[in-house]
Amino acid sequence: MRKGKWTLHEYFEDKALARDYGFDLVYQSPRFDSMELEGKTATITFRHVTERGLYAFETEEVKGFEIAGEDQVFHPATAELAREELNQVKVWSDEVPHPVAVRCAWAPNPDCNLYDREGLPVTPFRTDDW
Repeated sequence: MRKGKWTLHEYFEDKALARDYGFDLVYQSPRFDSMELEGKTATITFRHVTERGLYAFETEEVKGFEIAGEDQVFHPATAELAREELNQVKVWSDEVPHPVAVRCAWAPNPDCNLYDREGLPVTPFRTDDW
């Protein structure tokens, strides 16, 4: 288990050891799995998250999320780690009363700080195909 952010060398080293040599190591970043909408909140579920869950690196505020309604206009969103499930994030914005899409780290040089407890960042994603 690594502490903090991984270097590229460490990532490829563990990926090779796990995939090619059968070592029991975490090497996959958390990835978008599904989105559930309820009211003005979108619950995002990730796969490849260990039982230790997700966390916001260097701060309690989860950064890097945007949300859009049917008008297809993305707005900066508030995001927080779900209390019930360690692999979920709740996302909303007062500017979007009926969300239909979420994206994370979807910009050049994004300010995103969501990681798993093994030190791997969440893979950028978007839920729409506009």
